[in-house]
Amino acid sequence: MKEIKLLCVFLFILLVPFQDTSLQQYFGFLGASPSFFPISVLIFLSIIEGLINYRNIKIKKVNLVIFLYVVLISSFYLIIFGTESHGENLIIKAFKIAILTVLFLYPIFYINYDHKWVRISIKIAFLISVIGVILNDYIDTSLMFHYHENLNMRPRGFSLESSWLSSVIVTLGLLVSSYSKSKIRKIIYIFIMLSGLAYSASKGGIIAMLLAGFCISFFYLRGFWLKVTFTLMMIIASVYLYGFLDIIFLVDINEYTSTATRSGLAITSLFMILSNPFGVGFTGFLPAINVYIPQAIEFIQYNLNISLNFSELSSYVAVDSAQNISAKSFLLEYSCYFGLPFLIIFLRFHNLLIEKMKGSNNMYILMALIYTLIGLSTYLGGVGLYNVSLLYGVIYSEIMQKKNIHSI
Repeated sequence: MKEIKLLCVFLFILLVPFQDTSLQQYFGFLGASPSFFPISVLIFLSIIEGLINYRNIKIKKVNLVIFLYVVLISSFYLIIFGTESHGENLIIKAFKIAILTVLFLYPIFYINYDHKWVRISIKIAFLISVIGVILNDYIDTSLMFHYHENLNMRPRGFSLESSWLSSVIVTLGLLVSSYSKSKIRKIIYIFIMLSGLAYSASKGGIIAMLLAGFCISFFYLRGFWLKVTFTLMMIIASVYLYGFLDIIFLVDINEYTSTATRSGLAITSLFMILSNPFGVGFTGFLPAINVYIPQAIEFIQYNLNISLNFSELSSYVAVDSAQNISAKSFLLEYSCYFGLPFLIIFLRFHNLLIEKMKGSNNMYILMALIYTLIGLSTYLGGVGLYNVSLLYGVIYSEIMQKKNIHSI
């Protein structure tokens, strides 16, 4: 059984770079990354083991409370809004989101990554992601590796879009750097990672890396003048990149609608959370979109007096398709689902991880954690990005190992 589990973990990590495969025509968004196959097998094996050893199973109260909270909130808003919205059966929709959430969370809390084959597989996964960057033009036309058309034509490798590519390159690159004992290899890995990040042309990814680097300087650099020098270097780098990012940003506003859509959805989510502090559950998000998007657009246009192209955002209201409708950020979306209780758990969990990583003196993983935290809070959806699950799993596994608590 242990050998099968290890093989599944190995396959899960190797498949992490693939995030937009043609399996979506059979499994929907679930099939975007083939990593869901080995994770599903691991969950199945855990269930079988649980049934065999049912007398020794101890259900944690916190897990039971979370489960009941999710069911009650989702059921309540099912009664409020009904069972249909945007051409979707909300009961089925809730089950789909729940499955995706479980697949995202399982690798974080229930896999032990303290094994040499795990480190080897992460290095291979990073190599695969780099190959995806190098062969971007060829891969982008491949029906096997990509289910969706590249609408903004930015480099995306094996990922759905450039922002996802930047997340994969950074998290895997920093993990590989943390495992390397050679300073020269660390420098090479970091150079490759930063080159891939720059090539991805992801505004969010580049800004998140700058902010993560700025934070790291205050965690690890000793001495006032050293911190001042590093801060000045970060400012110079930011100014240097400003022109590049500004051009992309202006083109985005003038030619596309993503800036308006993302900002509008952020305001929509805030309105939703303020009006429903305990969340709307997995069932209430789509119906609530119809209520709060018009309010958000009116607020931006008339209260903030900002003129943007909200055609895409407006198209999400009262339509027969839920495709592409999300808060565009893991933190906002799940705060919409489960309100302030989720927000509190999210912040406390990250505070724990950051404190533990500061204590372990692992600068590379800490930087990856801060980078990912910024991404999940702003532009990354999280669910389906199994590189995020892998990163958090490695960190959580290390913490549990120090406490002599072993996962599978």
